[in-house]
Amino acid sequence: MVDYFAEREEEKKERVHKNELQRLRNIGRSMKARSDGGGRAPLGLSTDLESRTRHELVNQMNRARQATASLGKFQPMLKDEKLPKKTGKTHKFAANEVSIATERKRYLEIFDQIASKKPKIDETRVIASEGNKQENRKTATGKGHDKGGRSRHKSSVHRQQHFQNKIKKNKQRGGKVRRGGKTSRQ
Repeated sequence: MVDYFAEREEEKKERVHKNELQRLRNIGRSMKARSDGGGRAPLGLSTDLESRTRHELVNQMNRARQATASLGKFQPMLKDEKLPKKTGKTHKFAANEVSIATERKRYLEIFDQIASKKPKIDETRVIASEGNKQENRKTATGKGHDKGGRSRHKSSVHRQQHFQNKIKKNKQRGGKVRRGGKTSRQ
């Protein structure tokens, strides 16, 4: 006979041991990366300035300027310091007034792109799903469902049966129903 609980405990111990080993490897890897000085140099340090290119130095200066809470907006300028170059994306907008020929050409290119794309809606799948919906409606309107095809709760079914039985009894007796649900006998 196999002890499944012991197996599960053993598997969990193996997983915990494997995770611990991986954690120690990660720590060793991060310590090695720190000692190598891998990645970017910290902002304030000026090591190996001669080996760096002008572009790298300008980027590091801009990073240092924007490393404040206000992103460098209120940082005082140094003497003879140039404004930092904007390195973000620039939007190139098309001219407002273009010739009719170029506009027509651009619209035809857009139209060709749209026409070459496959339709996002597959018509055969839509037709098949509509058929399935109609079949579901037919089967859903059977016992236990109301007109909309939704299932009814048990309490609502019992309530309806209770009142139908009450009406039948009153018809059989021929009496009127008073308030409180009691019938009158003559």
